[in-house]
Amino acid sequence: MSYGTTYAVTPEAFPNGLASTCTKGQAIEWLKDEAKNCAETIKSALVNANVTLTQNELDACISFAYNCGTGALLGSTFWKNVIFGVRDTATIVADLQTWSKANGVTSTGLLKRRNSEAVLFLNAYYTVNI
Repeated sequence: MSYGTTYAVTPEAFPNGLASTCTKGQAIEWLKDEAKNCAETIKSALVNANVTLTQNELDACISFAYNCGTGALLGSTFWKNVIFGVRDTATIVADLQTWSKANGVTSTGLLKRRNSEAVLFLNAYYTVNI
């Protein structure tokens, strides 16, 4: 298992630039901090929109935001559909799969992640091996 962070989010993680390393404990703490920050931003946006999500829907949004950024989430068609109450499988899956490209090419890893987020959002299924 691995986690990821960026200089923009956690500059202290990169004292030696791209040659930087960390302990598993540091990585877990940065993951928790970033996920917490994503959750707080999303919850604030939900309050402003007067929308309540189920725990699994919120968790899927946090996963997406952790990977793509809260700005990407809150500006996405996926988010707009979530706010308007869209919950049909085809729309949610398509909205999330839009974010499965790296440099304009579909990434197998990102596609798996987006599909897992869709399954979590729609079905509250937390363990997906696609």
